[in-house]
Amino acid sequence: MKLSIVIPAYNEEDRIALTLEKYYNFFSKKLNKDFEILVVLNNCSDKTNKVVHNFWKAKNKPRNFCSYIIHGYCGKGAAVMKGFEIVNGDLIGFVDADNSVRPEEFWKLVKNIEDADGIISSRKVKGAKIIPPRGWKENLSSNLFTGFTRKLFRMQYADTQCGGKLFINIAAKHLLKNYTENGWIFDVDLLWLCKQANMKIKEQPIMWTDCAGGSVTVWSGIKSVFQLINYRIKKIPDVFRFLFVGGMATLIDILMFNVYFLTSGIFILSRFGGIVTSMIWNFIMNKKFTFASDGEITWELPRWLIVYAAAMGSNAILSTLTYNTIGPGGIEANIAAVLGLVISLPIAYLGSKYWIFKT
Repeated sequence: MKLSIVIPAYNEEDRIALTLEKYYNFFSKKLNKDFEILVVLNNCSDKTNKVVHNFWKAKNKPRNFCSYIIHGYCGKGAAVMKGFEIVNGDLIGFVDADNSVRPEEFWKLVKNIEDADGIISSRKVKGAKIIPPRGWKENLSSNLFTGFTRKLFRMQYADTQCGGKLFINIAAKHLLKNYTENGWIFDVDLLWLCKQANMKIKEQPIMWTDCAGGSVTVWSGIKSVFQLINYRIKKIPDVFRFLFVGGMATLIDILMFNVYFLTSGIFILSRFGGIVTSMIWNFIMNKKFTFASDGEITWELPRWLIVYAAAMGSNAILSTLTYNTIGPGGIEANIAAVLGLVISLPIAYLGSKYWIFKT
């Protein structure tokens, strides 16, 4: 068995030397040469790169220790995944550069993964310990995040954010191909992917040591809740987001028509104003919220007008033909209108997805 440990590092010159010394010495005794440590240097502006290089030289340039430099900050998640791309151990994991998870604690992951696809360290399950104990503000922020995670994703992990995780090779490579988050939500993204792939993930209690110099604050924890909600929304299939945007556009059309009509008293002008406002909402929200497109508006807007003209035209034609066929009447008119939607909605959705915004 070969173990690969990825350590992402961003401006860690004051803390990473101790972490490297502890981890390299510990696993050299446990596994001899059957392990590797890869430090992914994430656009460091301090002396972290030099500290890592000096450590490598001091250890006589071992082949099972190396570093990779990323130019341009990419977030912890992307740094970890770059490491997952490079290493190829039977077990692949990552740990923070601040030694909050001591090598003795990471070893518990290695020993207890057994037949699982992955195992994550936890500060909150029975048997775990945090040194020194955290204050009520930090606990409140952490518990709020955990509560939202459980409700939004139906994952029962007590601690998704603890900085030590380990996966079998095939699971790690699956995460590498499918991850989408680089920042604070990165850990949740990994565990969500594991759940979607029906992987067995264990939770291991550890002793966690809070280290000075960390960049996470109470406020950043609170902000992460909003990031979590945004991430969960993005995981809703785009067809449902498309229908939600369309439904809201209808409500906006009605609302703005009434606002314009009460203001001007001119029916045609008010009707036009309501339609235009709802169309603007529809385009912007489908671009940013439904399909997350970063394409040029000058390229996408003309296509959007063509697709929606085709959708509304098809709606009008089918509705009219249906109404003329089944005969006049209130029920018949509503049947015709529904059948018009049956053809117009797929045209608008498929045209948006595969031609306008190309997701």
